[in-house]
Amino acid sequence: MLRDTIVAPAVYNSLPHISDVSEAPKTHASDLIELRALLFKHNVPASVSVRLIHKHFDVVEGEVMAFKQVSAPPFGDVVVMRPERAAQDLPLHGLNYFVNSDGILQAYEYTTDETMNMAPYSSFLAEFCGLVVQKGLQLKFGLKLSAKEDSTTATEFEYPHSRSTIIIPQGLPEPESLGDEGVTTEWKGMPSGDPKKAFCLIHIQTCNQHCKGHRSGEEDRKSEWYLGGQTLVPGTEIFKLVGAVIEAW
Repeated sequence: MLRDTIVAPAVYNSLPHISDVSEAPKTHASDLIELRALLFKHNVPASVSVRLIHKHFDVVEGEVMAFKQVSAPPFGDVVVMRPERAAQDLPLHGLNYFVNSDGILQAYEYTTDETMNMAPYSSFLAEFCGLVVQKGLQLKFGLKLSAKEDSTTATEFEYPHSRSTIIIPQGLPEPESLGDEGVTTEWKGMPSGDPKKAFCLIHIQTCNQHCKGHRSGEEDRKSEWYLGGQTLVPGTEIFKLVGAVIEAW
């Protein structure tokens, strides 16, 4: 029921942008409860979660979106998602999955970390895929197969200079709020207390305006940095954090 292969760019690019599915957790709240209940019913490890299917940027031929943990001293470890060459000698494993037209979970985003071995949970995977297909949720909800439970809430910010996102754990510097609502993107099994594990801040107008007009490559890096739709001011803690991340990756 799992297809841990490299997804075609055309398939990845057809997935909904985060702004297109921001209301899905509300409009499909009862469906989400049913999916979360399956995790609990089958005693699936808490590191595995229901995932809101979304993308932030497109990929080109030969690329995949991959998550990687980088050390950003003195702030600590930060996870980034960025396009990687699929042909490179990277130990990529499927992390985020959607249910495809064959009713099988297909990897669409990857990680350099080990992921959960789901072989003992084949009955869960079959029931999960069946429910997603039955309710027409293939482009709404899938699975995240982490091997290690995320214990800290984190926020994913878009870094358009390199079609990347930087996932900042609670407690580290963040861009100042622009008044945009966060979208919860991961949910544990029910019952599990607070369902929020991670969320994306979407800056629909600001990001779209910037992404359509910015120059690519080194020209951008020599002028201004943007994170989450906001210009980063040199000397601020968030500017230093982003600089440390860029140095590390």
